[in-house]
Amino acid sequence: MKHQDKPLSFETHHDWHSSSLQSLTDSPLQSLLYSYTEAFNCFAASLNEEQAESLNKSESILGVYEDTVYTLHTTRSPQFLDLDADLGLWATGGSTQASGDVIIRVLDI
Repeated sequence: MKHQDKPLSFETHHDWHSSSLQSLTDSPLQSLLYSYTEAFNCFAASLNEEQAESLNKSESILGVYEDTVYTLHTTRSPQFLDLDADLGLWATGGSTQASGDVIIRVLDI
């Protein structure tokens, strides 16, 4: 959204974001998922295609983008990474504490 277009009548950006959805849905507060104001002035909402197209026509809207839904590949990280739980998840040369407080995460977005 265009930050400079926020009317003074709205106390917060969240109020403005919610109001932007008012004409599109009967329950704008339920459609509004997140309101972002730190790095970007934008919001995430659950809309159907027709509502998204209608919102995109607003002069205050810079763009409407569909979010990509990602699914997890695994919930069993040690097995997925072929690590051995009997060895402290990996061979450590005698120290089994080396794997404590370690989180392994790979995000490929």
